[in-house]
Amino acid sequence: MEAEKKLFLKIFLQLLFFYSCCFSAFLIFENFLSTPASLIPESFLNWDAMHYDAIRRHGYATGMVAFFPLFPFLWKISFLGSIGISILNGFVFLLAFSWLAVLFKIVTRRLLMLASVPCLIFMFLPYSEAVFFLSCTILIAGLQKNNYALLIAGTFLAGLTRPVSTVFIPAFIVAQGNPANEIRSSLKMILVCLLSLLVVFVIQYFQTGEWFSFFRIQKEWGNYLRLPSLPLNSWAGGFILRLDSIAFFTGISSLAYLIFLFMKKIRHEQITVSRPVVFSLCYLALLTFIILFTRGGVLNSLNRYLFCSVFFIIALNEILTRKIFSTRNALILFFLSGLCWLIFGSYVHIQTTLKFMLLTVYLLLLLCSSSENRNIRNAGYFSVMACNVFFMVLFFHRFLAGEWVA
Repeated sequence: MEAEKKLFLKIFLQLLFFYSCCFSAFLIFENFLSTPASLIPESFLNWDAMHYDAIRRHGYATGMVAFFPLFPFLWKISFLGSIGISILNGFVFLLAFSWLAVLFKIVTRRLLMLASVPCLIFMFLPYSEAVFFLSCTILIAGLQKNNYALLIAGTFLAGLTRPVSTVFIPAFIVAQGNPANEIRSSLKMILVCLLSLLVVFVIQYFQTGEWFSFFRIQKEWGNYLRLPSLPLNSWAGGFILRLDSIAFFTGISSLAYLIFLFMKKIRHEQITVSRPVVFSLCYLALLTFIILFTRGGVLNSLNRYLFCSVFFIIALNEILTRKIFSTRNALILFFLSGLCWLIFGSYVHIQTTLKFMLLTVYLLLLLCSSSENRNIRNAGYFSVMACNVFFMVLFFHRFLAGEWVA
């Protein structure tokens, strides 16, 4: 226990130092811009942050029932402004990430790569991401340790933060080691998911006078079951579209890996993947396809929903741990990613094709970072790290400047 505490503190300080360096890089970046972003409270209240602030101040009288209540409630009782809650969110995230790294014995080199995921800037903004990350870390700790108290607490808190019941329920069923013997535990977790959803609906009813207004608002916002239109698209276009496309590729890759594991199980082959990893893959795959078939092919915010989650960190850590780099796998990745970009309209112009192929280059470098060969591994690792930090700084600038990121 004492060793774990020391390791936790070491990881926390490493992450704190890393993000401090990233923030310093941001300040240097801003210094060279002709129109730098302003580090003032109003700049932190763009997009969803503005809605959370309205709920914090006025409750669901704002009509923003699409946003769940735990984060704005915690923000309200903290008595902090937009910058203060952003700093608090950052510390919550650092604590949760440190705990996660201890649970999965993530080494420093890989920890820093995982920490450099550009979309993690939302952990340092007035968004619900940090609270959701902590809630899901508690859930994952419960799965990892077979601790039902942690599992139930994490699931319930996550359900108060985000509308995740439709993802969690099937994920719990799939992640069970033997569904025939563990049906009772699956039913318990399903009930916890439904209970958290009921609590949210009761809160919203008392403040709006309307039951299930969440579903009405979702339909008014264009979120209802239907076939997607091709090519798939996203708000803002440009590299934000490509960011959502790489998130989509992550989702379908997660589904492919789940199918691979299922086929191994049918053939009675040994499966060495843990329940937290299976649950994480289910989350990434299910959420991707739910967004695909409820938004008509508009994937805005998919990158944030996936990349800012505990489940992406766990899944990516699993892939990097297995050191799967090979010429064969690199060719498969090159071919499949190229096919994926086609459904985003990468074929419309040679410049568009080349820009999408940069995503493939990035994925290949990420694959290289898991190579057994030291030179290849270092080339991939440092290239990905440099790219990630650059876009993390750029995304933070864009958000503070009022531009769409996710």
